[in-house]
Amino acid sequence: MAVFEMRNAKKAFGALEVLKGVSLKVEKGEVVSIIGPSGGGKSTMLRCATLLETMDSGTLAYGENVAAREENGKSVYAGKAALAQVRRQFGLVFQQFDLFPHYTVLKNVCDAPISVQKRDRAEVEAEAMALLDKMGLKGKENAYPYQLSGGQQQRVAIARALATNPKVLLCDEATSALDPKTTRQILELIGDINKKLGITVVIITHQMSVVKEVCNHVAILDDGEVVEEGLVSTVFSAPKSAAARHLVFPRGADIDVSDPQQQRRIRLIFRSAKTRRMQIGRHPFRSSRALRPTRASARRSFRPTRRSSPKRCTAACSSACRTRSSSRPWTF
Repeated sequence: MAVFEMRNAKKAFGALEVLKGVSLKVEKGEVVSIIGPSGGGKSTMLRCATLLETMDSGTLAYGENVAAREENGKSVYAGKAALAQVRRQFGLVFQQFDLFPHYTVLKNVCDAPISVQKRDRAEVEAEAMALLDKMGLKGKENAYPYQLSGGQQQRVAIARALATNPKVLLCDEATSALDPKTTRQILELIGDINKKLGITVVIITHQMSVVKEVCNHVAILDDGEVVEEGLVSTVFSAPKSAAARHLVFPRGADIDVSDPQQQRRIRLIFRSAKTRRMQIGRHPFRSSRALRPTRASARRSFRPTRRSSPKRCTAACSSACRTRSSSRPWTF
């Protein structure tokens, strides 16, 4: 069953058309990444999905909770009570954390469930403490955001998004402001959230490493349209659209590798392999003299060694024998 579906979404700011009929369907339990070049419409799509922007036309639904339907080519949004129920279905993780600087870690996590959902404070604080423990922030509940590292602040932001018990976790460039080590830790955390808590995750990113590390489905958004979508393994091994080929092969690729008409392609990736470039045969743009070894290199390559000397001759040997034995000839 689809826990999130956006269909034929269009959005324009004046004469600038940002979304040109975007459609995306996310099934329960998936980890989906939305990638694409800057200016492709990813952030606008996310803002429309979280009701921070209204669509000009199109439909939006979280499971059975319909936020907007299309009538006469325009989006018609549901009432206030229905939209409040829709907002309970998702949690949002921002790129720059966006924690309240004057709140403690615990209050940042508990604020929405208590103030918006009107839940019992003791129950919410108990759940928040358990969440902070899962996030690896035990003992930090009374700290303020300025006392935390970037990775710790992002963990607080994830805990805050999970505190409302959402079915879908939306992440807007959640790792772009973090160093590689912290990024890996956050990705592992998102993977655990998906597997252990059964929460569907949608990640907006431009980092290909994020897609490969944690996602199983990918949608490529370019110029306001979803130009390609499918399994990560399928899209990355045989990209069909020009935008996908540019993302997978940023430095260009041979036509035999990226041609979508090919029936089968195999990509080989060698890990921890030490390779060395060697010249084989004559270089087409160099003279044969350039490939010949120099006299110095020849001496280094073919250094002669002495042959072990024979046993000393006895007094009975002739002088000729002693002369031959003392010559100690060179061998190659």
